[in-house]
This record gives sequence, structure tokens and C-alpha cells, in this order.
Amino acid sequence: MADLHYHVLSILQILRPFSDMLARRRTLHPTPPSYPPTERDADCLVLLERLATFVDAYATTIAVQMAATPLAPAPLADLIRDLMTGGVRGLVTTVEGCSVAIWGKTVRKEVRDRTLTVVIYLIVLLRQIPPGYSVKEVKKMEEVKMPAKKKRAKATSESESDSDDYVDYDDDVDDNEQVAASSVSDACKALAELVTLGTAGIVANQAEEYQRQIETSMAELEDWEMAGEGEEDDDGEDDDEDDDEDDDEDDDEEDEDEDENGRRRLPDHDAELHENLRIALKRMGLIHCLIEEIVETRLRKFPAPNSDIRPAADAANCVARLDRIMDELEKMCHVTDELETAFYDLERKEVERCLKKLLGRAKVIKRLIKGNWVGEPDTLDSWVDKWLVDLKSPSS
Repeated sequence: MADLHYHVLSILQILRPFSDMLARRRTLHPTPPSYPPTERDADCLVLLERLATFVDAYATTIAVQMAATPLAPAPLADLIRDLMTGGVRGLVTTVEGCSVAIWGKTVRKEVRDRTLTVVIYLIVLLRQIPPGYSVKEVKKMEEVKMPAKKKRAKATSESESDSDDYVDYDDDVDDNEQVAASSVSDACKALAELVTLGTAGIVANQAEEYQRQIETSMAELEDWEMAGEGEEDDDGEDDDEDDDEDDDEDDDEEDEDEDENGRRRLPDHDAELHENLRIALKRMGLIHCLIEEIVETRLRKFPAPNSDIRPAADAANCVARLDRIMDELEKMCHVTDELETAFYDLERKEVERCLKKLLGRAKVIKRLIKGNWVGEPDTLDSWVDKWLVDLKSPSS
């Protein structure tokens, strides 16, 4: 939460020129409720959806006010005051009320990250406020943003008109305020989306991200293996043709053992490393299948807070179990990254160590996913038993 509070303080620092006006003026718009979490309505995702919609609407209105010429600081100050008191403060309060005991670490992290994104883009938007508020200073800032041909067109039009209070841009000219407001809007929509996803959707998306990372590692290792075999074949043909070449070409041998990505090539003569690569790809593929089964059978069926399946007495146990499952999936994904690096570095002992770590993580995850969320056995239990046997087996 420290970084979120830091960015909120950054907003206040940006708005320092408005501080007296914000304290002095009475708002022209009704201040919305900040929606603090209560015992009666503890669904922080619903609260965040409301606040995100509110922030989105006000950010768009603020961008319109900022783009107006001449800039009217009083209405703009009212809008920013409402945004801070009803929107930003409500977001911070709601994130603080998103308890790990109720929602779990994965949901809280996602809530915090998406809220932080909204606040950061609000900073980007509010930094577009001109340092001065007179018509002359605002027009001077607008001229800086104008392309040269627009300046020439404006100079020509000024000879025909005495009024220069308004500059008419074409549609293809970038508008910084509108771009920043669009970024805030996208961030608010992403935050509001959490209520639709719920805990089950959020953790399932995170697990699928781990699945995609493992899939990418598998594809890169397969490409690395094929590239090494191709290079070895080419080297063999070159040796037959170039037996009489000068010895100074041997100086480049070390460079030739690396591919275009700086990775050392897989030696064709190292049968043990080839066998471990085959085992690694098989185990990574099985882990990919395991995550898919966990997502469909466990994570997407995680009971919502206060549901009949998840009574208050068992809520803490369910959430704690969910956190442990997600932690183990993350650790398993991290081990596959270490395994991939070990292969690229041709670290045979490290490869064997990572393969053993995968087996250890698999046994832990098997215990964690045993039984559904009410502790009853189901089809996943028998499936995982067979899966673990395949994972241990070195045969394909």
C-alpha cells in the first residue's frame, strides 16, 4: 500500500496551485459517497466497480475542462475536489479494506495493481494542467503544442480577425488531455472488470498466465534443440570441405558455439543432456496439462464469499488453501524458468537439480488440490494420481 499512498501524495503535490481554491470553494457538483467497506457490504470488488465508474466520468470531464480555452480554473477546481474526496480517497479506502483473509493474496495484489494503475494515469492527466491560468499563459502553452503549419495558419487568420481566444485544431492533431483521459478510462474499465471476474476468475487468469509462460519455455527449448542439431550438421559438412583451412579460424570457435541470442548451442555428442532435455520437455508438458485441470476443476469453482459452499467458519481455510495452491503454481513456473536457463548455460548439475525440484513441487501441489472445496474426493484426485506416475516415469 505504500506505493499507492505515494502516488496519491503525488497527485496532491501536482494540485498544490489549486489547494487554496479547493479549500475555499463550495462544490457545484454533488460529492459522491466514498463507499468505505462496512460489515454489511464488504464486497470490495463491487465498491471498486462503482468508484472506477465515477473516476472515469470525472476524468473525462476534467479533460474537457482542461482543453477549453480560456481555461476556467474555478469549475476545474470543483471537479478535481470531487474526484479527490469521492474517487481517489474511496479507492484507497477500499483497497485497504480488501482483506487477504477474505479475498486471498492473488486477488488483493490484482486489486492493488489495477488501482495503482488508475492513480498513476490520473497523475499523467493532472500534469497536463497549465502552470498559469490566465488566457495569455494558456494560449502560450497551446501554441507550443501546435504544429508549425498551424501556427502559420493562425498568423494568417489573425490578420483577418481581432479575436484570438480560441484555436481550432484539425482532428488529426494529438490532444494530450484526451489521450491521458483515455488511459484513465482504460485503467478504470480494467479495475471495474474485477467484479465480473470475481475471485475465481482472477486466480484462474493468473494460473493461465503461468501456463502460458511454461508453454513459451517449452517452445523456446524445442527451437534451441533444433537449432543446435542444425548447426552441428552444418559444422560436420564444413569439416569435410575445409580440412586444409588456416588454424587461425579456430579463434572463432567459441563464438560459433553460441546462437544469435547469445545462448550456447546444444552439443550433439552429449547424449545425457539430450535425454534430460527430452525428460524436461515431457514434464513441462505434463505440468501444462495439470494447470489446465486445476483451473477448470478447482480455481473456476472456487466459492464466492458468504456463499453456502463457503460458510464463514471455513472461509479462512478455503482462502488459505487457495493461496498455497497459487504459491505452488508460481514456484513451479519459476523452476521451469530456472530449468530453461540451465539448459542454455549447459549446466548439467543444475538441470538435474531443477528436474528433481519439479517432482518435489508436483508432490506438494498434489496434496493441496486433493478434494474439492468442501473436502470431498472427485475425479481430479484419481487423475492427479495417474499424472504423478507419468511425471516420475522417464519414458515418453
